[in-house]
Amino acid sequence: MKNIQRSLRGALLAGPVALLLACGDSVTDPRYRTFMGCDVRDVYQGEALGGTLSSGDCRVQSAYTDMYFFDHRNDQDFLIIDLESLDFDAYLAIYDWDTGELLYENDDFNDFDTDARLSGTLPRGRYVIAATSLEAGETGQYVLTVD
Repeated sequence: MKNIQRSLRGALLAGPVALLLACGDSVTDPRYRTFMGCDVRDVYQGEALGGTLSSGDCRVQSAYTDMYFFDHRNDQDFLIIDLESLDFDAYLAIYDWDTGELLYENDDFNDFDTDARLSGTLPRGRYVIAATSLEAGETGQYVLTVD
């Protein structure tokens, strides 16, 4: 619902032509976005999303993967991106949306658990966060947090 509200708010400010585009073009409609052959959902700063890696998910390097589009607009923000799971060894990666380049990745945040964390600043831009597992074929529930 947040995505629809944001799209409609922007479209209403831009005028009636933009409203038609916001309802179905491939840029704003997440049903039509893919990255590395995987469907992509939106995630926003300050949001925590629950998800599940399952055998029906997209595979990246043989591991089940969920992809999240992140439109980062403030390069002054210090970001903390966490992937936590009790079911599998969490692995995070950040890609540049426009070039497909792998920018950062993390397996274990510390020596005490198998959760993954990426932290620091990013320049303004469009990114894809890959929530996946270290080992191929691992499944289970997770929480992805972008702060």
